[in-house]
Amino acid sequence: MIQVNEKWRISMDDRNAVLQESYAGKGANEGEVMWENAGYYPSFQAALVGLVKREVAVPGDLVEMGQRLDQIESDIRALSDDIFLGHR
Repeated sequence: MIQVNEKWRISMDDRNAVLQESYAGKGANEGEVMWENAGYYPSFQAALVGLVKREVAVPGDLVEMGQRLDQIESDIRALSDDIFLGHR
């Protein structure tokens, strides 16, 4: 499992990369961070593209969209550094 940021993570199985989105638990799980499968992709890279598309599709003005894209880019760079430089 690879944590992209607080909102998103990607898990892998034999066939798919699964993009998961966090949400606040309710009822017996209140106060816990829960994860919901948001999409199934054939590769890790495809899941990252799916994450970007989901974030861009969020309603808002162009400034907000630009800020979301900047944050995603920053998160992906940090994730890449962690993976390739062995910080995780």
